Order: sequence, then structure tokens, then C-alpha cells
Amino acid sequence: MSKYIPRRIINAHTHYHVGELEMTAQRWQAAGLQKTCMCGIGEQNSLDTLACAKRFPDLVVPFGHIDLSKRDPNEVDRRKEQGFTGLKFIVTPVPYGDDSLMPIYERAAKYNMPAVFHTGWVAGGGAVRSLNMTPSELEPVAKHLPDWKFVIAHIGNWWAEDGICFLQHHKNVYGDLSGGFLRCQPPSWLRGLFLRQPDKNLRVIDEVVDYSLFKKLVFATDNPPLEELLEFYVNLLNWLQVPIEIQDMIYYGNMAAMLGLEAATVQSAKL
Repeated sequence: MSKYIPRRIINAHTHYHVGELEMTAQRWQAAGLQKTCMCGIGEQNSLDTLACAKRFPDLVVPFGHIDLSKRDPNEVDRRKEQGFTGLKFIVTPVPYGDDSLMPIYERAAKYNMPAVFHTGWVAGGGAVRSLNMTPSELEPVAKHLPDWKFVIAHIGNWWAEDGICFLQHHKNVYGDLSGGFLRCQPPSWLRGLFLRQPDKNLRVIDEVVDYSLFKKLVFATDNPPLEELLEFYVNLLNWLQVPIEIQDMIYYGNMAAMLGLEAATVQSAKL
């Protein structure tokens, strides 16, 4: 059986690299890339991301970084006025679910700006407390704002089991499999994230892949080039025999809905 290769792709989480799209956009679009959600980190990188979106308006969806140390919901207004579609959150002095940060999330939800939250360990130097960024720290946010959609990047890295369960119980939350940690794990460990026991009382001892869990995933690359993560996703999803209709949700459908692209398509068809 040949591997399933998606024809339409939305990259839910990537970053700006000088000159990258100038060299790769045509090739990546030929490979099926429809949109790429480019996430800024810091002020200058966010502005560079916005400038890139203006150069590639049909491809780049800009997500502006919010510095949570400021605890200022007006930063969301500023990003909205600058022209950002979504928001990026990474590194926080308090847990993501802290009450002091709720006004920021409420403002984002008011503007219907989707978000990408880094979850798990952070690469690089500096004093960072990764425990502030575990998937479960976003539980108060998901429950307080059940209609605000966001992605947990890396599904928590080494807190991936936490991440998968979090996705399962919150309809507004999605997760991506980007990041070096997940791709370094044994295939059996990755498969284990999606295994469930069909009989809760263990009358039958078995392990089955619960394909419903895959419905909450999205495709994302983070920093590596598209080809690298696409190969990983294709190999993993085909190895686990994920149904094609669910793979299409991962590669395109989930993010298309989050960005309002499907609604726009339906509206255009009506016109």
C-alpha cells in the first residue's frame, strides 16, 4: 500500500527566517502548502513576520508575539491594529493559567484571534520555568474561554500524555507534533500516546489505536523546513494507519476552520 501524501497543507506554526520564503515559497506551494501561520517571537521578529506576510499575502498568516511579563491586554489591541491575524505565546513568569493573564486571553477571544502556545521545554539559555508552560496550565484558559481556539505546540514535549488528554477534553484546543523532542522518541513511545484499552475493567486485555485522538492534531514545522516535518508526519500517520479523512483534518481541515477559510469558501460558493 502506497503512502498517503496530502494535497493541501496549512502549516499551523512556523517562524520567520530571513530570505527563506523567497527561496522556497514556489516549491512549497507546489507541494500543497496553502497557508503558513508564521509566529513572531519578540518585537523585531514579530515586525519581520508582519513584513513577510505583506510580501506573501496569499501564503503567510502573521501571528504576533505577546510578552506575558507585561500582563497587559492592550498588547493584544496593538497587535490587532498592526495587522496580525493571531497571537504567539512563549515563556511566562507565571503559569499560563494564572488569573493575572486572563484579561489578555479574553481580549484575544474578543477579537477572535487564534493563538499558538509553546508548551514544554524551551530551547536556549535564560531562566525559564517550563512547568509554567505544561498543557494542564492551559486548562483554566480552555474552560474559561471555550470558544477561543488555540494550538498547543509540541503537545507539551515530555508532557505529551498530558497534552493528548488535554486535547481530548477541550473542543477548542488543538496540538502539533513539531519539535525535536517528539521526533527523537522511539516509535513505540509515539504510538503509545494514542493507545487505549478498549475494556476499562480489563475483561479483554488489548491495546488499540484510538483514531479519534488524531482529530485534534494539526500539521506544523516550527523552525525546520517544510519537507522535514512533512516526511515525519507522513511516515508516522501512514505507519499508524490513520484514516485518510482524519489525515486531511490534520494537514488542512482543522486549521482551515480555525482561520475561517472553510467558511469563506462556502460563502464564496453561495455568491
